[in-house]
Amino acid sequence: LDPMLRAFFLSPPDLQPAVLSTLGVEAPELPISVFVELADNATDFPGLRTRVGNLATASLTLPEIYSLSERPYVLQIRAARPVEPLLDYSVPEVGAPALWYGAASATGQGVIVGIVDSGVDVLHPAFRVDRDGDGFLESSRILFYWDQTEGSGGFPSFWGDEPGEGRYGRVYSQHELEGYIRTGFSPAPDTLGHGTHVAGIAAGGKAAGFPGVAPGADLVVVKTNFYEDGVVDGIKFVFEAAKFLGRPAVVNLSLGGHSGPHDGKGPFERMVSGLVEGPGRLIVAAAGNEGAKKIHVGGEISARTTWTIVPASYSLVARFWYELPARFSITVVSPSNETLTVFPGQARGLTTASGILWLDNTGTSLGATQEVFLSLTGVSSGAAWKVTLEPVLPGRVNGWIESSSMGYFLEGDGQMTIAEPGNAERVITVGAYVTKISWNSQAGFFRAEGYELYALAPFSSRGPTRDGRLKPEITAPGAWIASARSRDARVSPWYALPDGLNMMLAGTS
Repeated sequence: LDPMLRAFFLSPPDLQPAVLSTLGVEAPELPISVFVELADNATDFPGLRTRVGNLATASLTLPEIYSLSERPYVLQIRAARPVEPLLDYSVPEVGAPALWYGAASATGQGVIVGIVDSGVDVLHPAFRVDRDGDGFLESSRILFYWDQTEGSGGFPSFWGDEPGEGRYGRVYSQHELEGYIRTGFSPAPDTLGHGTHVAGIAAGGKAAGFPGVAPGADLVVVKTNFYEDGVVDGIKFVFEAAKFLGRPAVVNLSLGGHSGPHDGKGPFERMVSGLVEGPGRLIVAAAGNEGAKKIHVGGEISARTTWTIVPASYSLVARFWYELPARFSITVVSPSNETLTVFPGQARGLTTASGILWLDNTGTSLGATQEVFLSLTGVSSGAAWKVTLEPVLPGRVNGWIESSSMGYFLEGDGQMTIAEPGNAERVITVGAYVTKISWNSQAGFFRAEGYELYALAPFSSRGPTRDGRLKPEITAPGAWIASARSRDARVSPWYALPDGLNMMLAGTS
């Protein structure tokens, strides 16, 4: 079991509510999303959703997780963690019009563009076409729309017949979506707006005024639950749909997180890489928006080293990764001056006047890669916690706070901040540079401060990966981008464009 799951079984009863809170459930009998690594030729098990080689996603309760971990064919079980969305001139900037109108006429026609994100506004003209010439955009370019978050049924024949294809949520066919277009009602609305914007950049049509890079492509959209396992399931759904239709597909992932080892070898990134195997498949991932956030610390630890964690929310998770034979003890001092030390092989918790602390230094089953796990619950924003590493055997350590919304390291930097799954070996990871700094909005003229035209965007996450590979491979326009606006999302009038159909966003989306 990974340290986050192990904490429930090792902690005393008074600390278990805090552990459950970190896991995102209220009781051990409620299901948790997990990754399971199986021995070769292991059989499937109840609760399995998607399987890629010897890795699987599953939904299991804590008692079921413990029981499964005792089976000889189970190598490891890790909790699937939340991921976050990573959010004119951009299309001309990448040379798309030359492809549209050149000899190749490369508009994306015949290709499936997969969007795994917050959903899409299916009524938006960017995703509709007028096939009968009557002036009404009655036809949807979205062939399948899977809402993982609610509803049930509608699953096509290509999904769910094979073991390990999880049928949860609701799938809408193109025919159903066109029925909704006629009624003016949007199913599975994109209330965040991120997915609609991203889909417009990738494949929006010309009807809305800001065409995407591939306006001739068809779309398969997944409104994800924003958990790592849901992302994996969504990617597989897109590729299975494309296989069923006999078409090549590219999946866009403008989302990510920082819960793994940042070297492509965690189960999330390995599953994503595994799904790219075979012809006609491509995954493009955003590098992340933490280039200006101090969520990373690292260096060669040959003497006592102290870092300071400053929470920004009620709870915080941080992980520190290193390679054997290095070993470290770790000491945490609370803002109220209580101290907890764990040596290699130990896991302990402490209830302090400043919040509940859990530390696990027992290691992992990821080969030479080892993890120190730290969680804080019930803490105050801005109250500093001191984390000291003392080398038993020296070595290099890199640590990440799971999300910049949780807090930051006072001594931190923006290096090695590529969001997972952007560290995966078979994924093309994209950073952002600046192509627009001002625009006319519904509220008037707006100028974005702190940006330099044609420079790397200050928020764009930096590499390399923890194992030293170059990431991101490329950069693309990412500040500021005009694209489709979901009618179901609340948007500041300073970012909404006067046409009412489009908005401005910045990010490595």
